[in-house]
Amino acid sequence: MNISYIFKAWPDADTLRECSKEELALLILLYTDGAQSEETLARALALRSARVSDALRYLSDAGLVQIAEDGVVTEFAPRAAEIFEARTGTAVAATIRDHALGALLEDCAALMKKPVLERWEIEDITCLYEQYGLGEEFILSLFADMRSRSACSVKALVNRAIGLHKQGIDSHEALMHYFEEREEKGEYERTVRRVLGIRGRLSDAERALFSKWVGAFGFGEEMIGKAYDLTTMQLGGKRSYEYMDTVLTNWYNAGIFSPAEADAASERHKAENAAAAADAKAAATQGTRRKKETPKYGTFDTMDAFQRALERSYGTADSDAETK
Repeated sequence: MNISYIFKAWPDADTLRECSKEELALLILLYTDGAQSEETLARALALRSARVSDALRYLSDAGLVQIAEDGVVTEFAPRAAEIFEARTGTAVAATIRDHALGALLEDCAALMKKPVLERWEIEDITCLYEQYGLGEEFILSLFADMRSRSACSVKALVNRAIGLHKQGIDSHEALMHYFEEREEKGEYERTVRRVLGIRGRLSDAERALFSKWVGAFGFGEEMIGKAYDLTTMQLGGKRSYEYMDTVLTNWYNAGIFSPAEADAASERHKAENAAAAADAKAAATQGTRRKKETPKYGTFDTMDAFQRALERSYGTADSDAETK
């Protein structure tokens, strides 16, 4: 099965301000060259696959690109009001009146600092309530959260709400739980960003590592900074999250949770290595001393050979007596 991405629409002014340069480059490439796979897009823009995947997910959630399987569109974030195509304004007004949605629409308008919403905005919000079963608290809480983070539009609200609904987040309680988890993960990311000076978007793999270090292991800025310093020192100034993960995992498994404990463990390790090296050197020296030297003239006794040579040359006391 071949997965490809298809250009759908240009971002509105609010969404445009939120797009990164990589996301805009992907949109332009899809617009000019047509449907393409994630791998092709990554090669064309010289970006990491994880970065392209994150950007495409954002563009898909924003309703700017579509996903196709073997050329057939499978995911599409439609404008919610399209469901109301066959409905008249009177029917929508009746829905608003029957469900007492006037206060919700007024609150949404207030969040956007507008006296009144456009007709299509009213239709979209009404559709979220009626067709998707999302309650007033859900819609208003989500919109307030999105507006507090950026100047988003009703279109962005609809796309985000539909996306959450597909993930099973379809009640106010589930939305609050989602916000809490996001805040925890966001704090993990902010902690590591502060220490490492990271800017820009993160890949899913990087987010998982940061959550592991801060959330699962419980390390703070000091320990993450120490692991970073050790990593750059060992790798000649290079940054490696994989190496940092190894260091922090070893510390966690060893019960090391403070810089002082890490320093003490490092000194013990150095002392153990020095002692091991000294023992190895001593063993090698002792082995050399005990090694039997090979005689200069072979394996026979050199002193015996020397004595025999003297006897042959000068004779012995017994042989001289016999001669006389």
